[in-house]
Amino acid sequence: MISALAAGARSHQIPVLVLAGQVTLDESALKAAGIAVAFSITDHAGSVHRAIEDAANQLTGLASEVASTW
Repeated sequence: MISALAAGARSHQIPVLVLAGQVTLDESALKAAGIAVAFSITDHAGSVHRAIEDAANQLTGLASEVASTW
């Protein structure tokens, strides 16, 4: 699904920013997939457990952080 979104965005020169539970791809793999940058909810939360148990708040917090800095 992300690859289709990235391909469509690329054709319109729109960068793709991803917020994901975990990010396992390195920067070169992200770029190859058409993703400008990816952020991990787990990294933001500090642990997988907290990311799962408090998912809505962690996603909201990460989105706010990214929106204010990206």
